[in-house]
Amino acid sequence: MDDDDVLLRVDFVREVDALLQEVRAEQGNIQSLQGLDPESVATQLKQQEKQQTIHQVEALLELAISLKW
Repeated sequence: MDDDDVLLRVDFVREVDALLQEVRAEQGNIQSLQGLDPESVATQLKQQEKQQTIHQVEALLELAISLKW
């Protein structure tokens, strides 16, 4: 593997990990809404979608870490 490829891969992993930590901290600050009004339901659905996206990015990060060149 080329040294430049290794550096790019390490940089990618660091950047994605930092982004995930930032998003997780943001998600942790948002309180769960228990209401069933339309706005609360929409907010809950948006949060679920964000969580799914976070899990997908985590899976991609794991793949990038374990990828063999």
